[in-house]
Amino acid sequence: MMNEILRDLSEPALINAIEENLFAFHPYFLGWSRSGGQTSPKLLWNITDIPFPLFNYAFNARFMPEDADREIEVVIARGRSRKVPLLWFIGPSTTPADLGQYLIAHGFVHDGDSPGMAADLHKLQDDRAEVPHLTITPVKDIESLKIWCDILVAGYGMPESVGPAFLDWFSSFRLDPQMPLRHYIGWWNGKPSAIASMLLAAGTAGVYNITTLPEARGKGIGSAMTLTPLLEARAEGVRVGVLQSTAQGFPVYRKLGFQEYCSIGSYVLDA
Repeated sequence: MMNEILRDLSEPALINAIEENLFAFHPYFLGWSRSGGQTSPKLLWNITDIPFPLFNYAFNARFMPEDADREIEVVIARGRSRKVPLLWFIGPSTTPADLGQYLIAHGFVHDGDSPGMAADLHKLQDDRAEVPHLTITPVKDIESLKIWCDILVAGYGMPESVGPAFLDWFSSFRLDPQMPLRHYIGWWNGKPSAIASMLLAAGTAGVYNITTLPEARGKGIGSAMTLTPLLEARAEGVRVGVLQSTAQGFPVYRKLGFQEYCSIGSYVLDA
């Protein structure tokens, strides 16, 4: 659990929390045997041997404009050394503010922007009807984690080849519903059909990996998968929930009480 709960609901504090919760995934990568990354005042980055962008990333850039080209080339060289694609996140605190244009000039492709959203969990719209025949359980062991990873890959349309990499990564640290990083499976009509994750960090509850298999969509399962970890966090005293939304999820999160405060941009460079 976190040492200090965020209670400042001002816009600057919420924007900072949205970014900081995302950055808090970085240490989980650094402790993995297949990772080779670093934390510095200028940049958080990680490189693996896995040819999938999510495993080879950079974010929290703090560059002077005159240094940006050189720093980007250093990251590109790391990716080329492993022959892997790169993913670069930029947000409100990124400097220079136009880093996205620098990345495009170096061959990166803008892969879209995700609304950074936050909600006061005391005002969460948690009175939505329960989904019939849906049971949500925490991931506690490798067997359930494998099911979770299978849904992650299928739900987001990822290559099946990255499933074992996600399983290896997530199994490299403790699976415990009381730890800061928690995973959930939604069982609809007895079949594993949806997943969610929650990361307690930066004084907030960050919700990630919300996806439902195609055959179970349109039934309110996504809302239920989002609410479950947030209500759990609220019961533990957490005040703020944060997330980065997809276009499909945006109206769902708005109905739950989330508001958009910033944008997180994604830029991808092929191997």
